Amino acid sequence: MKLEISGNIDTKTKENIKQLAPQILSELGVKRSNLHLEVVFLTPDEIQKINCKHRNINKPTDVLSFPQAQFPVTVSSIGTIFICPEVAIDEKIEITELLKHGLLHLLGFDHESKQEEWAEKAKTINHNMGL
Repeated sequence: MKLEISGNIDTKTKENIKQLAPQILSELGVKRSNLHLEVVFLTPDEIQKINCKHRNINKPTDVLSFPQAQFPVTVSSIGTIFICPEVAIDEKIEITELLKHGLLHLLGFDHESKQEEWAEKAKTINHNMGL
């Protein structure tokens, strides 16, 4: 799996994400090794602009996910997850929880329209990974 992490975040958090992202995907049934995932850490102003442009909500948020189609070569990009650590701190949400949230969205799960399915998948991840 190719995992790109960018933005202003500490080394420990980067290492946690590098370890957890493939494990979470595996728990969700994704076993392919040729996946590409991008995780970008943004400031509140940066994520607010994206939130406004793509969701018409003019305020910062903790996490946004954007799935992507396959690359024309042999690598499949599952998408990009944008995380705002400052909002996460304000909301008392762990970065690992936001990673899980973003990955669930990238794989097509929706907590607004299919709450039971979302809760079941999140519970499975939490239980099997000890999160």
